[in-house]
Amino acid sequence: MQLRPEQLGAHLQKSLAPLYVVHGNEPLLVIEAADAIRAAARAQGFAEREVLVAGQGFKWDDLFLAAGNLSLFGGDKLVDLRIPSGKPGRDGG
Repeated sequence: MQLRPEQLGAHLQKSLAPLYVVHGNEPLLVIEAADAIRAAARAQGFAEREVLVAGQGFKWDDLFLAAGNLSLFGGDKLVDLRIPSGKPGRDGG
């Protein structure tokens, strides 16, 4: 499902999807959308956040490990994958 920036707030009040892909030509709108998703996740009990940056030499197994490693006593975890080039490469695609 594709959401426009003005639709995101109403969507986040209902429930969170398991995955969000945030992209766009306007950096401010991208930042605001990501902030809104993180705030909604915090409000719904996501206490932990792990940020991964997929640059040169990034190991895609790290993403799977981050998604699978949940704390024994913690709540849900938000995994924030950033791809600065916008291209995940052959292994990430």
